Amino acid sequence: MSKDSIGNREKRREYHTAHTIPYIGIIIAEGLFSLFGWIATGNMLRNVKKDAKTFNNSKTFAYIAYMVAFCIWFFGFAIVGAEWCAMWQSQVWNGQQVAFNITEVMIGFVILVSLRDRELTDG
Repeated sequence: MSKDSIGNREKRREYHTAHTIPYIGIIIAEGLFSLFGWIATGNMLRNVKKDAKTFNNSKTFAYIAYMVAFCIWFFGFAIVGAEWCAMWQSQVWNGQQVAFNITEVMIGFVILVSLRDRELTDG
């Protein structure tokens, strides 16, 4: 076995590790987004018939969930994936526009959730 083949095997192992760690990080971040989203859903459903202040206070985990989603899709894919990994150069693997679309949807949901509810009055 030549020295070249050993060096190439080590480079492949380093290359594999360099991709596996961010991949696992993305999976963990998406899991956190899902977890916080479900917690927010439960909190909001539990408080939907209560007073407006209680319902507004139950939105905390929704903000956290959308912050995590924004970090995943905007910073993770639109910035790091597009620039550092040169995703924009690929005709097949260019997910830059999809990342922006998902980011826009998340921003829309944050705006919707952040609308303050007021007490309903008869009259």
